[in-house]
Amino acid sequence: KKVGRAVTRNRIKRFVREYFRLNRQNIKGIWDINIIAKKEAANITSDKAYSSLQSIFKRISRSIDH
Repeated sequence: KKVGRAVTRNRIKRFVREYFRLNRQNIKGIWDINIIAKKEAANITSDKAYSSLQSIFKRISRSIDH
């Protein structure tokens, strides 16, 4: 509840779910991933959200490979 009202939180959740749906094949293995949004995420655009999520998932995949 630290990131805006329900409408804002749901918009952020939609961004995360859509990114994951489109990039699910790039994540190997079975993972429980929790995304915790910061206050700045309340005003984020979808492009910025996707680029942030892309960098997060790249770091995850690098840690898997090692």
